[in-house]
Amino acid sequence: MRWQDDLPMALTGASADEPWTQTAVWPAGHPSRTITSARTLHPCQRGVQTCGDLYLQFQSTWGLAVRRGRARLTQSVMVLPDLEAARHQALPAMLDLPLAREMRPTRTRARGREFEALRPFREGDEWRDLDWRATARAGRWIVKQRRSERNQMVWLVLDCGRLLQARPSGTSLHSLLDITTTAALSLAMAASFGGDQVGLLAYGREIQILQPPAAGQGMAGQVRRILPALGQLRQESSEADHRRAASLLLRLQKRRAFIVWLSELPETAFVPELAEAGSLLARRHLLLLTLPEPTEVEALAGQPPRQARDMYVITAALEMLQRRRRALARLRDQGAQVLEIPAARITAAVVERYMRIKERGDL
Repeated sequence: MRWQDDLPMALTGASADEPWTQTAVWPAGHPSRTITSARTLHPCQRGVQTCGDLYLQFQSTWGLAVRRGRARLTQSVMVLPDLEAARHQALPAMLDLPLAREMRPTRTRARGREFEALRPFREGDEWRDLDWRATARAGRWIVKQRRSERNQMVWLVLDCGRLLQARPSGTSLHSLLDITTTAALSLAMAASFGGDQVGLLAYGREIQILQPPAAGQGMAGQVRRILPALGQLRQESSEADHRRAASLLLRLQKRRAFIVWLSELPETAFVPELAEAGSLLARRHLLLLTLPEPTEVEALAGQPPRQARDMYVITAALEMLQRRRRALARLRDQGAQVLEIPAARITAAVVERYMRIKERGDL
């Protein structure tokens, strides 16, 4: 007997047709007539995927007759973001949070940091952290030990528009949306471990997911709440409405928050809508706009021309880069932080930037 699964490419990670699996079938009543088969899938796209039927072929002993069958096993399964990859990227930051206040006291500022405990003075401590009353009572130098502020608001804003359909080179079959989803999950784990509240806003032409920050859930609770929502994100073929997302966030979040916006900047001769919406958020909140680095365009702009046609291509690439730099410079002038990074390194870069902001107490 041979059988074949009808599985989508997003589950198998292969573009070719599924191979047939062959095994011997024993007659009824035989002790080994029950057949068990298992296979490992390597999904390359998250979201809801539809699995098809199971196709069967029965062949007689001498190969004189073949009978075909079909088992109706159609069902939908949800592929969640890569939790292992997110944990791998977030783990260094999660381990570094206590080390930041215990092992590097001379490289952090006390501004905007919470008091945690009193302890004896150690070499490398700053004199301005001395607690004079405690020092007088104890008869030795006592300093105030501080920790990064907790219970702050962290918003993950994900663009699900058409620009996130791109599949950058060096990232296998993953789209930009899948990459930014893994980055958002990794940052959610790091922020939850740091004691912050994490919210999620995903949008295209309409708002897809809205989960305001919730207190008192702990790391496991927040990740358990965000993980299924990230698995339900839909890739849209139209332009995303950035202004709608920014306006909604401004209405919901009155207190100053750290907003991590994962998106892509469109190519346009006018001021991109994303830049305008980011400027509105940067006036009230600490905005980190994370964009994939335009490595392909930079490669075109940097190559020497070999014929007349190459001059037009290089000129167009240089003009695209110039407009992009002007739009990002405008955002930086409004107080936003812009992180341009190769797509394969977005997850690690976002978590590292979050750690720096926590250390400096910028919120």
